[in-house]
Amino acid sequence: MEFKKFSPEVVAELLIFLADHEDFNSINGLAPITKQEVKGLLKEIADNLKEHLDKQVVSRKETVKQSDLTDNVYKVISRLTPHEENQLFKTFKIS
Repeated sequence: MEFKKFSPEVVAELLIFLADHEDFNSINGLAPITKQEVKGLLKEIADNLKEHLDKQVVSRKETVKQSDLTDNVYKVISRLTPHEENQLFKTFKIS
């Protein structure tokens, strides 16, 4: 399985799901880290990933606002997911 296959949004959601639903029994006695610390770490990584994606989208949206796009085109773009926006911007080389 290739990591690059999955969008960052999917990866972030998977990390949150693991943190919420995994028992992490395998770490018992392995290291000086608790199950709660592992769960917190996974959620922190997911949050940082989402924050990074949001910053990218905001930055690209500002670029789009400055271009010669109509209000209707901008409305459509604003309804896309961050991953869809990134793909669109990359495809049309907007940024």
